[in-house]
This record gives sequence, C-alpha cells and structure tokens, in this order.
Amino acid sequence: MQNRPFFLTMLCGILLGSGCTITEGEVDGFTDDDSSLGDDSSFSDDSGEQTDAGIDSSEPVEKTDASREDAGKEDSNTPALPTVEDLPYLFAYATCGAIEDCEGSEYLAITLRGKDCVEHTEMVFMNRDYAYLSDSVSAGRVAFNPENVEQCLEEIRSQGCDVTSSRRTESCQQAVQGTVSIGSNCVIDADCEGNAFCGPEPGEAECPTVCRALLEENEACEKSDQCENGRVCAGGICATPPKEGEKCCLAESDASCWDLAPAPCARGLECTADTETEATCKRISEVRSAKEGETCEPPGLMCEVGGVTLLSCVAIDSSTGICKPKVEQDGTCQAAQPSQCPVGQYCDAEGLAVDGKCVDLPDLYQPCRAENQIIRCAPGLICDLYRGEMACVPINSNGSACESDEACYSGICGEDGNCVAPPICE
Repeated sequence: MQNRPFFLTMLCGILLGSGCTITEGEVDGFTDDDSSLGDDSSFSDDSGEQTDAGIDSSEPVEKTDASREDAGKEDSNTPALPTVEDLPYLFAYATCGAIEDCEGSEYLAITLRGKDCVEHTEMVFMNRDYAYLSDSVSAGRVAFNPENVEQCLEEIRSQGCDVTSSRRTESCQQAVQGTVSIGSNCVIDADCEGNAFCGPEPGEAECPTVCRALLEENEACEKSDQCENGRVCAGGICATPPKEGEKCCLAESDASCWDLAPAPCARGLECTADTETEATCKRISEVRSAKEGETCEPPGLMCEVGGVTLLSCVAIDSSTGICKPKVEQDGTCQAAQPSQCPVGQYCDAEGLAVDGKCVDLPDLYQPCRAENQIIRCAPGLICDLYRGEMACVPINSNGSACESDEACYSGICGEDGNCVAPPICE
C-alpha cells in the first residue's frame, strides 16, 4: 500500500497534473520523483504559459475565502497561531516560494503552463496525507506544535533549489512531531519520529505499516520522501540528482538512457544536449540566454527568461529557431517553444515556419487531443476520460466523481468512481 508524501512532495508533479511520477512532476507538473515541472525540449503548438506565476517574496499571496484570510490571525493586533487546517496552504506557499527563488518566476510560469503553483500544491497536500493528519493528532500519533510553524516555513523557503530533495528540518519535525518510533505501527509518514517514513517492511504484506528509516542510494522506493536527505526517488530507486556539468538523460523513455544518470538534474538545472547522444546538466540562466533575434536550438540553447520582453523560440526547422517576442491574444503566431500565445491559447499553425493564429484551448468537457494531454486544455484542466471519450476535465478533490487517477488531486480514483485519499492501514 503506497503512502503518499506529506510535507515536500512536489511539484512535482507536483504541478502540471495530479497523477505523479517528479521523478515526481509527485507535485504531474509536480511529482514526487522530482525532476521538473514541464518539458520545453521540442517545438510544438502547446498552450501559452502563465505570464505571472510569481510568489511575492515578502508576503503570502492573498487568500480567496474568509477562512483562509483568517489563517494565522486572531485580530488586527494579535497574531494567532496556525491550525492544522492551515498547514496545506502554508506549506504549499513556502514550497512554491523556494522553487521560484531557485528557478525564477518566468521559468516557473513556463513549466506550470497556466497552473497556480500554490493553489495546485495546496490541493495535492490536502487530498493526500493531510487528509489523515487531524486523525493522527487526535489519536496522539502526532503532536502539533503551532509555535514552531513560522520557523519551519522560513527554513523551507530558504532551501531554494534543494527544496524537493530535502527532508524535514528540525523545526518542521517539531511543528508536526511524530511520536511513533522506528519499527512501530503507523498510519502516515507524519506519525513517525524524526525523518522516517511509514510503510510495510520489505517483502511483507501491505499491512501493517511501520515507521522505517529513510532509504539509502539505490534502494527501492515509491516516493522521494522515503529517501535520505539530498536524494529523490527516480525510476523506483533512491538516487542523487546530477549536479551542474554532470551527465543527464534527455530520452527519458529510453531505459538505457538512465544508465548515464540515475535521476533528473537537480532543480535549477536543465538537461541540455551537447551532441546527438550526450547531454549535461546546465544552469537555467546558461541554457536560456539567447537574446531577441538570436538563434535558439532546443533542447540546447533557448531564449532568455526574466528579460523585459517575453520571448519564444520560433521554429525555422525541426531543430533551429529564432528568439521572437510573444504575441497578443488572438494574434498571428508560429510553432514555438514555449508557445508564442498568451496563457489559455495555443498556436494552430499547421507545420513549422508557417503562420497560424492564437486560439483558445479546449475548455471544460470539450474534446481534446490525448497525445498532448495536459497542455491541450485550458489552465486548470487536464485531457482525460469523460464518458468514454477524451475531454478536458477538472482535477477533483476527494469524494468527487472521476474516471481515472489523473483526474484526482490524490492520484487515486476509487473503485466507486470517486476520488479517494491514499489507502492506509488502521
């Protein structure tokens, strides 16, 4: 029985969808084997990316309903301590802030393709292990110490590029303090003392689950939170992400490619082609440095991010392009990476180096192209089964109807056709 990540699952997968693999994009856009949130390695008429996925560095983003606006406040003069119910938002905000500090707001927006990092990550947290956290607190398996939450959030934010390969800091262990010792029965990861995880003993049945020490390099894993600090779960094993200048795998579907590198590049780096058969991890700022009017060559040199003008690598042929400005809504466009079109639209050009028009991405329950699932729907929707056909559907919370795991924030569509939290041993 798979226990899903508690604190720092991302984005990876965590962010582009709900089912998760970063190496985990565990936060589909963020997944738990953590490599990246998206793929800009080839020309396509994909959706426009979000132009501002930014996380203000000084203040939390504004919340959208009364209960969230009150999180952490009692009145205008006396700050209140957070509750267990506040944690999904607070930890999502800190985690997304760390990723933005590492990669920059424009690059994050490109990889998110219209999703809001904080909102999506909060929903993933809420519908996975957080669904059971209150029960663990009530049962005494977890001691919640709200006075330690602020320091924990600061430490998560300060992790920057290491946020998705890092395990819980001391203050975070104190904020959500597990009381179950190694080898004793547990329900979720948070039940366990210190940095440990809840799972069956190797070779044993799925239940019962016990607290286990974090896994070492090359040990079999299901998610990054099971691996020692500095490692991620990639291809079913705990591995250290390649650092700058080290070899990496571009052809992720080719099993032999992973002999070159056991995990995707560390966050803040991109796997960039050096030759037809070799690639290395390079800093985002180095890879994405071509100026307007200069040549770009995905998956090698790409257009700069963070400049005054938003640029796209507009295709000349299948391997080369020119960096050109993005266009306005409904404007004339060409196949590019990322799309020349604004968020919510894609370029309908039929071929390379030919003009097309920015048109709206398919909306709720409209037909979509299965071969390009996530990016073929309006922001916040995925291309998935709906009444037996492929259509744009929302990602749902626990208890809502579903036809596949990808349509659930929890990553699990239950046998009754509704999204459910990860199964537990009681």
